[in-house]
Amino acid sequence: MSLGDSQQSGPDRGLSTLNLTLASVAAQVGCLTFVIVLGALFGGLWLDGLLKTKPLFTVLFVIGSMPVGIFVMYRVAMSVISKSIVTAQAVDRELPKK
Repeated sequence: MSLGDSQQSGPDRGLSTLNLTLASVAAQVGCLTFVIVLGALFGGLWLDGLLKTKPLFTVLFVIGSMPVGIFVMYRVAMSVISKSIVTAQAVDRELPKK
């Protein structure tokens, strides 16, 4: 039995879709946060080396990356929520009325 053979329907399919959506949001947020902190670290190290101010910019950039990471988390979550609302409304229109 392959993955394509088992077709889910009803509440199980909705739960599976929700779980996949939450996993993708967590993966996006985790990767973006990692990239932001890494960029702040290397940017701070580069600027400190350029200006000969050993830990100043590295510490400032890494601490400053925290609010940026929180803002990115918020934007990604709001984007996924708005897309899921539009998708849910489209599915509701396609379902037959009882």
